[in-house]
Amino acid sequence: MATAAVKSVPEGTETEAWREMSARVAWLFWLTKRRAELPADKETEAAIWDVEAEDFRAYVRKSLRKLHKEGITIDAVSGGAALSEDDEAWGQTTGRVAWILWLTDRRATAVADKEAEASDWQAASKEYRKLVRETLRKLAKEEIGIV
Repeated sequence: MATAAVKSVPEGTETEAWREMSARVAWLFWLTKRRAELPADKETEAAIWDVEAEDFRAYVRKSLRKLHKEGITIDAVSGGAALSEDDEAWGQTTGRVAWILWLTDRRATAVADKEAEASDWQAASKEYRKLVRETLRKLAKEEIGIV
């Protein structure tokens, strides 16, 4: 088994527990995005998730690792150790989480172009932040948060 240093992933993100947690983050984020666009339909969602899960999990894991390298960690928490929505930094931090998720997704299909990205983010940021914050609220109920 390769170590975190060999795989160049942040320490702690190579564990099975982290992979399971990140899979849960991916599922809830995917579901929140889908339900923002379409009514809930558990059968259809399950079928589509079966097809999209592997790629979506990889995208979320890549984003979470980028955030981890910046000092923003989303992980299992207990006893209120996570950054609280009541904390002033929550808004800024969740905005950064949204940006990294959005940018990682964009750069998976488009060449990096900072000017175009800035313009497109301006148009998308309000809704994307809303989706990320809604997902983080759902995750907090499962004791997963920003630590």
